[in-house]
Amino acid sequence: MSQALLLLAWLTPLFAAPWALRPGGRWWPAAAVLPALGAGLLVPPGTEVELPWLLLGTHLGLDATGRLFLLSGALIWLLAGLYRALTPEPGGRDGHFRLWFLLAMAGNLLLVLAADLLSFYLGFALMGLSAYGLVVQRRSQRARRAGRVYLGWTLVGELALFSALVLLAAGAESLRFADLAGREPPGAAVALLVFGFGIKLALPGLHFWLPLAYPAAPAAAAAVLSGPMINAGLLGWLRFLPPGTPGLQSWGEPLMLLGTVGVALGVLAGVVQRDPRAVLGYSSIAKMGLVSLLFGTALAQPETAAGITSALVLFAVHHSLVKAALFLGLGEWQRLGRQAWLLGAVGALALSLAGAPFTGGAAAKSELSAALAIAGLDLGLVLFLAAIGTVVLMARLLWLLARPGVAEEARPGIAALVWLALAVPALWLPYGSAAWSFSGGALLPLGLGLALALLAWAVSRGRPPRRWDVPPGDFLNLLPRWRPKPLPDRAPRHSGLGRLAGFRPATLAAPRELSAALAGLAWLGLFALLLGALLLPW
Repeated sequence: MSQALLLLAWLTPLFAAPWALRPGGRWWPAAAVLPALGAGLLVPPGTEVELPWLLLGTHLGLDATGRLFLLSGALIWLLAGLYRALTPEPGGRDGHFRLWFLLAMAGNLLLVLAADLLSFYLGFALMGLSAYGLVVQRRSQRARRAGRVYLGWTLVGELALFSALVLLAAGAESLRFADLAGREPPGAAVALLVFGFGIKLALPGLHFWLPLAYPAAPAAAAAVLSGPMINAGLLGWLRFLPPGTPGLQSWGEPLMLLGTVGVALGVLAGVVQRDPRAVLGYSSIAKMGLVSLLFGTALAQPETAAGITSALVLFAVHHSLVKAALFLGLGEWQRLGRQAWLLGAVGALALSLAGAPFTGGAAAKSELSAALAIAGLDLGLVLFLAAIGTVVLMARLLWLLARPGVAEEARPGIAALVWLALAVPALWLPYGSAAWSFSGGALLPLGLGLALALLAWAVSRGRPPRRWDVPPGDFLNLLPRWRPKPLPDRAPRHSGLGRLAGFRPATLAAPRELSAALAGLAWLGLFALLLGALLLPW
């Protein structure tokens, strides 16, 4: 029974994808994740499935870390799928959305359950490439630009990861993670893994896709992009580069430096955004910067890495739940307007993300501080400043949501209940009753952050808006090719692959789309060459 659930967990969304294209298939995205949720609840850690006839030998398994990622991810996929089914967008394009949603779900669930290099890579590639269809779903010029940037970075990351896989597999008798543990990886492979998974985690300089993709994608898509998909980068590091592996200690300090820069970049660029979804995007960059900092700390201190890694996983799971709930909340805000109950629920989620007392965020900070104290490390100042930055970002978010704006005349419906079904547990999960403990130290960064936000509001009150804001994508906008231009909201029609992604049929003549297609073909050709090199008897 347990082994069957592991197989059904990722095969169900894969086989359900074609059926979801049908007009009556709106419930398939929610139904297809139920086996994964059941596997996370019922399958005991340590269960394994071996399929020696599939590829180079496929191995699936569930350990304690994978179970946390599986449970949190399945919950987000489930409620995001339900939310989309209850709030379809006009135009009859939901069939394409459901197709890409299910393919991305299948890839994400496969990589969580993967116990060998190749299975993880295939799941990661399927998830990453399928998410392109979610980003461009709205067919606007903004979505097309975000999709191009996202696809370009994703292809670069996939190539880097496959190259690292080839280097790791060379000379190895087995591709299982358990068999490779303790073996010192080649330095080039480590660099490629840091780079490839760093794109998914939006490390500084590799982050340009994220603040463009999150605002362009529909609410349900942004929820899974900011939740289980971004966590795949951390899980990749934990699987391929587990702390304590020989030869990785020297990579700790560079990751700590990059993570610190990521925290600063996310906060400074996020507080000047005018789109609430862009604020949440830069908030994710700041949080993933903190994740990178802590993972680098675990690499640099292998003797105490176990405690830091455990606290880091819980921190990442809590962030994914809260961030997914916030994006679904923005979907309700766009439908219903600035209703008091809605702003109150979003405010509670923002407090949890900022680490306010009696929330999962406070428990996450407490776990991290305790793990770092046991390790004898003093990162209190960085964590303190990061907490203040998160408070300022959340204050900016609530200020943007509270402004008067045009909203549809709509009443809360079942979709609001689905959102609350994620928002309420996200306040405390995965800590449960442990989140109810009070810590006076959590009040100081909360108070200072609110004071800074009030000071900024008082200084800017009554003044005309300044033009020093940072467009989403920040430094990418310095390049003429990617600088935003005033273009019509509707994108030109396309055929072939464009139609499969959700575009309307017409001609495929735009130079940028042609260059993207040629880049994809070149990537596939290099993929085939590397795969052939791997299979040849050297």
